[in-house]
Amino acid sequence: MRTRKANHQCRLTAFIVLAGLLTIILTSYSPLSLATNEARKPSPPGDKVGAVAPSQTKSSFPDRLMPVGAKFVHFTPGGGAIHSILESGQPVGPGPLISVNAASFADQLAPESIVAGFGANLAATTQSAQSQPLPTTLAGTQIRVRDSAGIARFAPLLFVSPTQINYIMPLGTSDGLATVDVIPEGGGSVIASGGAQVTTVAPGIFTVNGTGSPPTAAGQWLRYSGEVLVDSGSLETPIAFGDPADKVYLVLYGTDIRNRSSLSAVSATVGGSSAVVKYAGPQGGLDGLDQINVLIGPAPGFEGVGQINVVVTVDGVAANTVKVTAGK
Repeated sequence: MRTRKANHQCRLTAFIVLAGLLTIILTSYSPLSLATNEARKPSPPGDKVGAVAPSQTKSSFPDRLMPVGAKFVHFTPGGGAIHSILESGQPVGPGPLISVNAASFADQLAPESIVAGFGANLAATTQSAQSQPLPTTLAGTQIRVRDSAGIARFAPLLFVSPTQINYIMPLGTSDGLATVDVIPEGGGSVIASGGAQVTTVAPGIFTVNGTGSPPTAAGQWLRYSGEVLVDSGSLETPIAFGDPADKVYLVLYGTDIRNRSSLSAVSATVGGSSAVVKYAGPQGGLDGLDQINVLIGPAPGFEGVGQINVVVTVDGVAANTVKVTAGK
């Protein structure tokens, strides 16, 4: 009983840490800012499964290198980059609501993805979700999504404030143009409303702070020698390729990816060269957050070249370009 209670507390604490990313979106005016703690050094079977969060089993993650749960990820404010829709000349005022991919700020959205909605007077105060399943009401505010089939659903909420609401596009939302309404709890007049173009996949990759051309990917790199993880770091740090025989992986975080038709339909180029995607699907620690594991070694030929652009494509749809840095 004591162990079960401890595990529950661990999961609750982990969720609260992960949910903090949405507050950071608001305060840093970037799609997402995150940094990772030093990765644990597991001894995975083969090159597919790595560290597993205590509350999950290895069988739950058959193709994950590093199923990073919130316990191993913390989110930090960005460097002041101005990437908010509110700051980029978009028409925002009483009434309109602009919904975009929280990672890429593109206007194509997929079911179960993290969406950032921008407007004015959306809520009377600021509040973040504290547990999962996510609530559909925060600070007396709700999001109602009516899809192209005419079906209305309340969206799970991660964060609300007077100018921004971060929500999950509801599961089952049909492709096509949806109407997204901000409404007060219990009904009443619509506070803000806008359209949202829904599609099956619309991949976006989160970045560290939105700066740079392209910006640095949020995530981590892992280097294996045989079955042993010998080195790792945040993607903000140069990748240490080490011995030519070592395998190097990128762990990227994104959204709008999990509804891919198959793993083989997900591809990645690193520095213009094709790489092997080992996993693409839910991250497991926060609703809507996805993870991609990309093998770029051994001997990729990138040692010491500096900036490397990374492009992920899902079912023929390219995500926003991000970069990593190659060390020696």
